[in-house]
Amino acid sequence: QSSNRNTGNNFLGSSETLIKGEVIKKIREEFKNHLSEKNIQLHKEFKETTIKVYEPPLKNHAYVIGADPAMGTESDYHSMCVWDVTNTYDIRQVASFYENDLPPKMFSYILAKTGILYNHAFVAIENNGCSQVVLDALWRDFDYDNIIHEGGNPKTNIGIHSQNARKTSACLNFKLLVEDPKRKIKINDGRLIAEMEKFERKSRLGKLPTYEAADGHDDFMMASIWGLYVLKMEILERYYDVKKTILNKLEELATIVARPGVGKSWILLNIINYTLAPELSLIVDEV
Repeated sequence: QSSNRNTGNNFLGSSETLIKGEVIKKIREEFKNHLSEKNIQLHKEFKETTIKVYEPPLKNHAYVIGADPAMGTESDYHSMCVWDVTNTYDIRQVASFYENDLPPKMFSYILAKTGILYNHAFVAIENNGCSQVVLDALWRDFDYDNIIHEGGNPKTNIGIHSQNARKTSACLNFKLLVEDPKRKIKINDGRLIAEMEKFERKSRLGKLPTYEAADGHDDFMMASIWGLYVLKMEILERYYDVKKTILNKLEELATIVARPGVGKSWILLNIINYTLAPELSLIVDEV
């Protein structure tokens, strides 16, 4: 089981998985060239704060952190995925964390320190259940306010209120991103592939279907789903200033610059008629 989490060797994609089996198979093939990690201990006195870093933070790059907290009682796992979304047609997993024996407040510390490290990245985390404890410490104790707010009372709630409709929307958004043939998503932690292979649609009588692990854990998967949920336009526009630049009569490039206090980061959001110009250089200029 440990080997599967680290390398994604056991292909279990089926017709019921959120991500199509042939897409998972392609991802597994690409994983053979994954980047090796460097372990970074965020607090010198606690080895438990060690995260895996695949790519260091880069100036003017935009990052988002997806997180899925646990109770810290060795049942589920505290999970974190950091994504470079500077170019949304070349999304890259640049850091990760996965631990099942950690106090919730220490996970808050890890999120805050990682967020600061990666250009004050926005953190996407649900506010249901044990997640609220992590959110409260992140917001109040560590004074980290770059948190995605979605649903619930905006005056009293922080984080993402993940009722079933919103979770389904986030899952389908992740599916759209991963299965888009024009888009590259670089995965460097095999746990995500292993969980992806078992993350399935579950029908419910009289209700919207839900998605969850057929067996085992789906903590890493949910961390990734919430992280990339920020790329939904209606959410993105609440956190970034959107500017459009006309490249020529065939292509239109929408760029986003982060609001003040977040750091100067450009995101290449959308290429219209991208297939007409595959050689187009998507290089982010410093601002």
